[in-house]
This record gives sequence, C-alpha cells and structure tokens, in this order.
Amino acid sequence: MGGMLGKPMMKKFGQLGLTTFSNFANVTAQAIGMLASGPVGMYMHVLATGFGERKRDGVETLATAEATRLGFGRGETTAGLSNFRSLSNIGSPILYAAVYNWGAANGFPKALFLARMLVGAIVPELTFRLIPRAERQRLTNA
Repeated sequence: MGGMLGKPMMKKFGQLGLTTFSNFANVTAQAIGMLASGPVGMYMHVLATGFGERKRDGVETLATAEATRLGFGRGETTAGLSNFRSLSNIGSPILYAAVYNWGAANGFPKALFLARMLVGAIVPELTFRLIPRAERQRLTNA
C-alpha cells in the first residue's frame, strides 16, 4: 500500500513532510497493535502500518541530492545508503526478538509494539527534528 501512496503523499506533504507523516503513521500503527485484543485489531494494525512504509523516500532523495552537490556520485551515494540500511535489516530482528522474549517472560509480550514505536518512529523523528529548520528548508529548496 505504501508504494501506491508514496508519490501522492510526497506531492501533498513534500519530501520532509512525508517523513514526519510516515513516522506519525508508524506510531499510530504500533499503538493500535499494542491495544489490539483480537484478529480485527491486528488487521487494523497491519492496515495502519501501510501508511508509514515509504518514510525514507524523501530523505534518501534529499541525501542523494546533497551528496551530488558535494561531489559524490549518485551510484556511490545510493550504494552507501543501501549499505547503511542493511545495518537495520540485520539488527532489527535481533532487537525485536530480544524485546519480545523479555516482554513475554515478564507478562508484557506487547512490549514489541512499544519497541517498534520507539525505534521505528519516535527516535527517528526526534533525530530528524535535530536538523535546524533553516537547514531542512535549504535542502528542500535546493
């Protein structure tokens, strides 16, 4: 679903606004997952997750444009971003499995949703907000 919504959402929210919208959608989806008590709630969680899938599109486009401006090749930058993304692809399952095991052992198996909310949306959004507004504006207008 995120693939179909990516371009229209980028047009509506802009490159950086798409990231914030997607982070908000991910927080909402994980909250639904935490509160779900049956199959219907979990289906709602999966549906809501679809709205947060494309958050990296705007940021990667801006990062590639900035790297090109600084003299790096587009292919080089894309490869670097892919390599960087692979770190989370390796680490996330390990982290989430550990959180689930801890939560299940301590009577809170839905700790997984809380971890996904923090690691997948809240921390990235706060990190994103550390970039000064003027710098974010410069990147989007470049």
